[in-house]
Amino acid sequence: MISLDIAKTLITKRSEKGITQGELAKFLGVSKASVSKWETGHSNPDITFLPQLASYFNISVDELLGYEPQMTSEEISKVYKGLINDSISKPFDETIDNCRDIIKKYHSCFPLIYQIGVFFLNHYMLASNDGLEQTTRFTGGSDYSLFFIYFRFQVSNDRVRQSFFI
Repeated sequence: MISLDIAKTLITKRSEKGITQGELAKFLGVSKASVSKWETGHSNPDITFLPQLASYFNISVDELLGYEPQMTSEEISKVYKGLINDSISKPFDETIDNCRDIIKKYHSCFPLIYQIGVFFLNHYMLASNDGLEQTTRFTGGSDYSLFFIYFRFQVSNDRVRQSFFI
C-alpha cells in the first residue's frame, strides 16, 4: 500500500502561506480540530477536500498527498540492482511479487517499468516451474506471456517515453 504524507504537506504549506489552522478550517468549512487531526496524522481529510486543498496551496493532489509517481535514474538503478540481488538470494517467486508491488506504486514511471521488463527478460530462467507460470501471467491475465511485450509511447514535454508491460 502506498503511504501518504498529507500531514507533513499540510503543515509545510500552511506555514509557507502564513495561515493558522483556524483560518484553513474556516476556508474549508470544517472545525479547527479536524485540521489539527489531519496535521497530526490522526485522520485524513475527506477525499472531496483534496482538490480544494491542492488548489488553495497551488499544488497538485499528488504533491498534497506526498505521492511521487516518478523515480530518478539513480533510484531506478538502485531498484534494478536490488532485484538482481533478490533473485540471487531469494526465491524468484518473491522477486516477482516485489516487482508487482513496485509497479503498483510507480505505475506511471515508464523508465522503471522498462528496467523491470529488462530484468525479467534477463532473469526469467531463474523461476521455478511454478514461478515461471506465475511470471508468464505477471499482469494477472491468463492470456499473457512473458514474451508478449506491449510498447507504449507517450509524448510528454516534447520527448517520447517508452514503456512496456509484461
